[in-house]
Amino acid sequence: MFGNITVTNLSDEMFNDGLLFSELAQTATNTYEKWRYFRTSILSFCSSAEAWISMLIYLSLKNKETLNDEEQKLLQFLETPNKRMPKGFTRIDNRLYDFLPNAIDSAKEFNRENLKIEKYIELSKIRNAIVHYSKKDFYRVYGQEIERFSVEAPEIIDNLFAEYSSIFPQIPEAKWFKNRESRVIE
Repeated sequence: MFGNITVTNLSDEMFNDGLLFSELAQTATNTYEKWRYFRTSILSFCSSAEAWISMLIYLSLKNKETLNDEEQKLLQFLETPNKRMPKGFTRIDNRLYDFLPNAIDSAKEFNRENLKIEKYIELSKIRNAIVHYSKKDFYRVYGQEIERFSVEAPEIIDNLFAEYSSIFPQIPEAKWFKNRESRVIE
């Protein structure tokens, strides 16, 4: 019997997409193309990081010997996303400062004013300005800020996860966040 298996890693693929669209934006000559590619790169980079955050939370909870009620609800949500989302989980700052550290090691003190985490939250706010666009966001979405964040996103995400790895050395390291050029994934 013959068969195929495809190994996937959504975080890696979306990060690679972010790199590709950022590269395309930087070489595009048409202004609207640039904007399209910069927007798509930021959406891809944030999707990559947030998929990895959810996976880290999931793995950490799966490896715990006992879970409290809130942790059980969170694990059920991560296993079956159409379950009710835990209160506060939609906010990226809650996921980064509360849900992720508590899933990994609830006894460890965690600084709520971490500059590397705050930089990712800024990137996420640009993503939100794109996804939930309103006139007040015009200059964020169509100005130089979107280009700057598209170019800086790989470093911001790399720094974010390096920070978590330094605080919680038991979490798996993601090597693809070190990439700075897109590649063909086979």
